[in-house]
Amino acid sequence: SLKAKGKARSAYDVENMVQNHIAKPFPELVSSSATAVTARDVSTILTRLVGPDTATKKGRTALKLRSYMAAAFKLALGAELDPMAPASAIGFDLTMNPAAAVPATKMAAAFHKVGERTLTVDELRNYLIRLELLPSPIHRLALELQIMSGGQRLQQLIRLTHADVTDGAFTLYDPKGKRAQPRAHVLPLLPELRDRIEQLKAINPVSERNAKGNVFASTGGSIINAETLSGVVHGISMAMLEAKESTTPFRGGDIRRTCETMMAGTLGIHKDTRAQLLSHGISGVQDKVYDKSNHLKTKEIALRAWIDYLGAVRHGVEHASNVVPLQAAK
Repeated sequence: SLKAKGKARSAYDVENMVQNHIAKPFPELVSSSATAVTARDVSTILTRLVGPDTATKKGRTALKLRSYMAAAFKLALGAELDPMAPASAIGFDLTMNPAAAVPATKMAAAFHKVGERTLTVDELRNYLIRLELLPSPIHRLALELQIMSGGQRLQQLIRLTHADVTDGAFTLYDPKGKRAQPRAHVLPLLPELRDRIEQLKAINPVSERNAKGNVFASTGGSIINAETLSGVVHGISMAMLEAKESTTPFRGGDIRRTCETMMAGTLGIHKDTRAQLLSHGISGVQDKVYDKSNHLKTKEIALRAWIDYLGAVRHGVEHASNVVPLQAAK
């Protein structure tokens, strides 16, 4: 259904998650008919991710997976009477939605919390240093590119392809919301960003194995998993705790929050500029209908200030007081 709507990237995310967390660990369940799947089966799938005996809990993954399953069963459950339903959803003869029967309230309360954690300047410095020491060049370059580009969402960043990179910009695609097509999110290709993307392109050239030109291709040619990068951030967090470089753990989403917090509080970058830079929800008639600018020059000024600030933090230089607050694009 997602592919039919042109949401190929979202379809890939669903397919990848189902493959990793349902098909591989539960092959017998996958080979059974849809009508045979029970709420207990769905609960078993999710327990593997968040159950009390699970050492490393993947709560956000479990919530997404339950949502994907519930949406799939809902689509097929009402397809017989829905003239707009895709043909592929018809014929399952479902009478219930087993995924919807599994409560998500406790999981959401435990794992879907609004984050408040931001890194201090010293923590950010140690995080940047530890990124440089990562043994995997793809992991290092991905997380450096994320933070240097202002804290882009990892799910969107890892979908970058050779074709998305031009002489002066690179384009990510934001599929959030009910858009038929993901919104193009264009970012300026500053030298520090270009350097890392060129290294990634050299690691993953367009080839028979990597026909789509994925910049973040794994050894098999598919895109690396965002969960893997989140795990790398978690590992750095634990190492910093052990070394007493921080007192509280942090996760991938906290890096994005730290970037925006420091851009706002330290650099004085206007919230409208931050919204354009980080692809926040763009609302209002003027923004959605009339303003089709990609605000590239404003983003370039903001990112230049941010990357310079990261360099000062990395080398222990006190932040200068002559930064001019950036105003919104005209």
